[in-house]
Amino acid sequence: MKFREMLARNQAYLAPAVFNPLSAKLAEQAGFQMLYLSGGALGYIKCSLEANLSLTDVIQTGVEIRAACELPLIMDGVCGWGDPMHVGFTVKMAEADGVLRHRDRGPASAQARASPCRHRAYDSAGADGRPKCAKRCARGKIRSS
Repeated sequence: MKFREMLARNQAYLAPAVFNPLSAKLAEQAGFQMLYLSGGALGYIKCSLEANLSLTDVIQTGVEIRAACELPLIMDGVCGWGDPMHVGFTVKMAEADGVLRHRDRGPASAQARASPCRHRAYDSAGADGRPKCAKRCARGKIRSS
């Protein structure tokens, strides 16, 4: 089933984290209908951190997974190339790769969830104590994507 068809069904899906073609094939054989390329898991597999991954690292892994498995693949885009200046290019790379959706925790709203590696710049903490992305930054991300 195509990703857009899945979204149109208005139901929840479980997308297991995958980090290479073998894990994607195992998830497919287990009956999952979509996959999630986790930046955190990929960083750990490479004995590094998510913040140290390049866009090329993640896109190459996505290409390898898509070559082995036809399930829809969601890319974790919180690795640090989601600022307004780069988000447009990141989305284009993900689309060219066949990854169906770039998930960057900032553009969806003015509030961004803090990444464990804390590689983003935030204005200040909100009433709930979580960091808030600068409104100017969030607007720029939305315009860029």
